[in-house]
Amino acid sequence: MTEDFTQVSGHAAVLRRRGWIIVLAALLGGVLGALAAPLLASSYSAESVVLVPVAQDSADPTLVDTQVEVVTSDDVVRRAVADLGDGTEANELRDSLTVAVVPDTTAISITAARATSADAIAVADAFATAYVTFSRESVTEDRASTVEELERQLDEASGRLVSLQRDVDGLTGLDLAEARAAITRQQQRQARVIDRLAEAQDPTTAPRLADVLQEAVATGGGNGRLRAGLFGAVLGFLVGLVIAYARHASDDRIRDEDELVRLVGSTPILGRIPRASTGSRGGGVVGDPGSKTAEAYRGLAVNLRLRVEHPRSASGNRTAPVAGAGVMALIISASPGEGKSSVAGDLALTAAGMGLRVVLVDADLRNPQLAARFGTPAGPGLTDLLLQDTVSTPRPVEVGVDNLRLLPAGEMHADPATLLSRANATTVWDALRAENDLVVVDTAPVLYAAETLELATEADRVVMVVERGRTTRRDVRTVVERMQLVGATPSGAVLTKVPARDVVGGYYPRQP
Repeated sequence: MTEDFTQVSGHAAVLRRRGWIIVLAALLGGVLGALAAPLLASSYSAESVVLVPVAQDSADPTLVDTQVEVVTSDDVVRRAVADLGDGTEANELRDSLTVAVVPDTTAISITAARATSADAIAVADAFATAYVTFSRESVTEDRASTVEELERQLDEASGRLVSLQRDVDGLTGLDLAEARAAITRQQQRQARVIDRLAEAQDPTTAPRLADVLQEAVATGGGNGRLRAGLFGAVLGFLVGLVIAYARHASDDRIRDEDELVRLVGSTPILGRIPRASTGSRGGGVVGDPGSKTAEAYRGLAVNLRLRVEHPRSASGNRTAPVAGAGVMALIISASPGEGKSSVAGDLALTAAGMGLRVVLVDADLRNPQLAARFGTPAGPGLTDLLLQDTVSTPRPVEVGVDNLRLLPAGEMHADPATLLSRANATTVWDALRAENDLVVVDTAPVLYAAETLELATEADRVVMVVERGRTTRRDVRTVVERMQLVGATPSGAVLTKVPARDVVGGYYPRQP
């Protein structure tokens, strides 16, 4: 397109014409983001807190730090995996954990990051429970092992003391003194073991057991689906914006009359035809003469200066028009389907309704449309006149509309270009001008038929039909260049399928 993107209006044009792409891309991105949220790793997190097993009178912070590694040890991980029972790999669970000492406490936080909040809570609770169970079992086993060892030492000390006491009998002198000293030492050792055993068995001196201080609670991530959806929507918006501008830049279709004027030079816009309602003949011209469509065609006729003022008699009655004053208006288009035949037919109907004597000629010898449109026989017609060695007066057929007649295409011909370039073609056009005020000629598309350029050299007016949103700038430039090669230029352009809001007309209400 040719918008100036240094101006706000240029960007507004992109948003107006391609905004649906941006909106659709944003919506699609949001939906896909929300749907993909469960597939994204670590979308939800949950935290549990456990109390570590340290002696009640201990103040060594390193004892708590060592327990961080215990949480992710193989023994604890195996217990957690077994507790979950969902087949999750041990390494995957270990990687999803964040274990840290709670500052200024003897507690550890266990945070699990998973795809759903339920999974995160389950994993955090499983590890907290596994750690507490493992820690308590370890403490109990260590305490039992200590008591067992002390009991063994006590038994050993008691047996040694009994043996020493038995050996002391019969000793005298220095040997007796040494034996008694040994007994004293053994008694002291036995007393120490008894004290240690009593301490180990005293529940008041037992180390504090690990415990769950806080069961898993979701900490953020609960709106992960919403965040993923918003992220997808923003990403979709940006992608849609790029696509919209790219499509806009590559779109070669004509959408406004200023652009059309730039392409064809100083050629004016002779008419703006709104999107017509469907109809068998004349659209809104015949069926609704007060419509914007009818007003647009009346404006086209006036802009072409086709209206012939008839002199009046002294009594005020209109006299017959002056012969030989007819104007030949050639209706062309670049490609098929751009509304050329409709414009030709409705223009002829409008001019006839304005009191002009009009003949409508179907010179599209490749795909004639007008006979079927007006419900008249397809021949004899234009080809029959051009094939005659001597030119006879054309005999157009009546179509049931005052002041309007139709000259159909006639029999199909294998070489329309050669046929329309015959010497007697000029005589045919002159004869039609002589008998009518306006000769409207429908033609084959310029880019598909060379004979249209031949007709352009015969015509008094050449009107180019351009369908808004379909005809491309390249096609318009090509048509103008080809016409210039034969010494012809468009007299004006008609822009069709213009939004009704952009077409002036149909203001006054129709009388009942």
